[in-house]
Amino acid sequence: MVCLNLVLLFEKQNGRRGRLLSFYGHAHDIQSTLTRTMADSKKRKGLYFCCKFMRITVIIGCTLSFLSQFYGFIMRHIDGDTFVAIVDEHFTSLSLPYVTVCPGIRSTKQDLHYKMVYFLAPGWKSSVMPVRVDQWKTSVFKLNEIFVEKTVTMLMDTKQYRVTEMTSELFGVCYTIQKLENVTLAQYDPELGLIGNMDVNIIIHAKDEEKWLLFGIFPYDLPILYLEANNTKNIGAIDLAVQKTITTKMSRHNHECLVDADAAKYIDCVFEKISKMHVEEASCKTVLLERNGFEFDKNLHYCQNTSETTRIHRLASDTMKRVLRDRSCNPMCTQVAYDPAVKKYHNFVLYPKNRVGYRIWLSYASLRVEIRNEEYIYGIETTMSAIGGSMGLILGLSCLSFSLNAFDFLESKILER
Repeated sequence: MVCLNLVLLFEKQNGRRGRLLSFYGHAHDIQSTLTRTMADSKKRKGLYFCCKFMRITVIIGCTLSFLSQFYGFIMRHIDGDTFVAIVDEHFTSLSLPYVTVCPGIRSTKQDLHYKMVYFLAPGWKSSVMPVRVDQWKTSVFKLNEIFVEKTVTMLMDTKQYRVTEMTSELFGVCYTIQKLENVTLAQYDPELGLIGNMDVNIIIHAKDEEKWLLFGIFPYDLPILYLEANNTKNIGAIDLAVQKTITTKMSRHNHECLVDADAAKYIDCVFEKISKMHVEEASCKTVLLERNGFEFDKNLHYCQNTSETTRIHRLASDTMKRVLRDRSCNPMCTQVAYDPAVKKYHNFVLYPKNRVGYRIWLSYASLRVEIRNEEYIYGIETTMSAIGGSMGLILGLSCLSFSLNAFDFLESKILER
């Protein structure tokens, strides 16, 4: 139709003569133009489909990438991956940790000078732990047999100190010392003077943790410091400068713990399990368990010999191990630890002539408390933020773009009506 119109146009303008040549010439140009147009059209269609394919590929790839990251974020949130956030807090004064001092018979090892050890000789005067009640008076070390007179007088001041007894199968009768007033950084108090020839085991701990000494079984690291009085290095005094750390763990489905609870609640639960075992399986009661607050049937008699006593104690210690291993009692989420930060040794010339033993000073190395809190790597807020960031980076979606598209869609639907 286009060619016919061109022919008619040439006929009108140029006359009959020469019209045919003009027609063939222009027809050839038109055919060339149409050919090029068709080629360009095919080329454009090819580019169009290529761009369309790449567009779909990019959309699919970005979507799969987002879904992969989305799955990863959700699984990390479900798995409960955690990290420890550490914060330092500074105080003008702090309460001193509890100090438990247990007597210890001299060890055959000569290199145990203020080292953390877990096998120590029993702290009894007799060769074995006393069995009968009447044997305790002559078998245990009293307070004035461990500390010098000046220290005993100081500890008897109930306005300044509180001293309690704790009986251990391994360490004998231990004495837990609590200073009732807070101390500042440069305050070296209390000063504990030990009688010569008396080896001691010292535990620096939080409230009620001395009860783990019952059988020497600890659910967590609680270092025991062994001090040998007659040592070969002429050590006569020592500074115990401690650093306080508070660690709070999260209570999770696979690691439940007691929130806002101290060691007392955890220990009471463990001891309750031991008492239940004793009621069900024990045929006699022991002085050791009775002195640690375990209640027994009034008609139950004391064990009469070492073998019976040992059997009852093995039942109790095995029960404690099983409870701790099986997590029958949930531990506390917050644990307070006191790590010796500085250990200074002094020559024993600080003592009067021919005097042996130890002077022990307890203080804080710093009034900075390190607080460690376990937190989720991907909590609710973090997970939502990660998913939102992934959507914006990979899919280009945001609250603004999503809202504007939704409004455009609603407006188009309204206008169609």
